[in-house]
Amino acid sequence: MRRICRLIVSLYPTRWRVRYATELEALLEDINPGCRDLVNIMSTGFQLHLRRVGLRVFAVSMLLGAIVAGGVFLATPARGGFRATIDVVPADGGNADATGVVTRAFTDARLASLMEANGLYSPERATRPASDLIGRFRRDIGVTLATTDAPARSQLTVSFSYPDAQKAQSVTTRLVSLVIAENVERRQGAAPNFTILRVTGAPEPVRSAPDPSRAAVFGVIAAALTSLVFAAVGRRRSRDTVGS
Repeated sequence: MRRICRLIVSLYPTRWRVRYATELEALLEDINPGCRDLVNIMSTGFQLHLRRVGLRVFAVSMLLGAIVAGGVFLATPARGGFRATIDVVPADGGNADATGVVTRAFTDARLASLMEANGLYSPERATRPASDLIGRFRRDIGVTLATTDAPARSQLTVSFSYPDAQKAQSVTTRLVSLVIAENVERRQGAAPNFTILRVTGAPEPVRSAPDPSRAAVFGVIAAALTSLVFAAVGRRRSRDTVGS
């Protein structure tokens, strides 16, 4: 990733590189650039060259970016996962606080232990900090609370999306256990969020649509690279014209 960032920086306008390239190079050496850093570097270069390119080049870049984004989105398979449903009676007779369940049951320490025990996100664990992976873990967890036809009863649904179906099922089961354990602990002390009636069977598989953010990132990268290349070619042609 660092090499790609340096390649993009080499396409920045000459005046900018003379003033700031050394500082940016030093920064790239001190950090381990990720996708977000790559997008920031490309968007900056795109903005620097935007005044130099014409409307036609800009339109071509946006069109290419849209095509790439659409292709990536269509080629990305739908994500699999599992979900489990718990019949509950909210403590206040109304709606239990699903956000509070996530905060108290799914602590960073518990999620880190669960991630380690199930070998989640193995390729990224060697290069990304634990806090980033825990944040991703949280984003892959879904907790929703819905009312039912039965009076004063609700359904708490806990889901987890992951490419490995066996791991997704195992983690979903464990997440449900954490919710139950947290509720039992609160019943022994403070007021509980809800009274658990029953877990409605084993976790069931679900399919979700591909994440559009990944396709959007590739589209932005394609558009920015196209603009940078056109700008670099135009700059070289201008130099050749002046030299001749």
